[in-house]
Amino acid sequence: NFEWVKFNMAKYHSQQMRAVVVFGHATIVNARRQYFGLPFMKLLRMEYPEVVVLYVHGDGHTFDVNRPDVHNPNLYQLEVDGGEEADPLLISIVHNTVKDEFSFNIDVRSGYYYRGCQTGNVDKTWSSDY
Repeated sequence: NFEWVKFNMAKYHSQQMRAVVVFGHATIVNARRQYFGLPFMKLLRMEYPEVVVLYVHGDGHTFDVNRPDVHNPNLYQLEVDGGEEADPLLISIVHNTVKDEFSFNIDVRSGYYYRGCQTGNVDKTWSSDY
């Protein structure tokens, strides 16, 4: 829940937290967003604008990566396919030491990702660097 995430972000931010992955069931902007999504996006904007965040959920059962908050360019949302239909993903947090920036790399590892993989996507990876 939101209070647990808020508590742990404060705890680990004091230990130089620069990137975080949060797992949830539903999209961050669903019908019940007032309980988690809206307070979470506000928390990121107000207290952690420099932290790169990947919110992972599977409620829609379609592979998709988007930015759910136009006011926070460091927040990414990943919707994963249904568990029976898609192979596991490999999510990496990448540190560009030259720019001292963090980003995410999502590798579908040749899995079956029906409506989300673009035609011709040979390496089947997505990166927040692009």
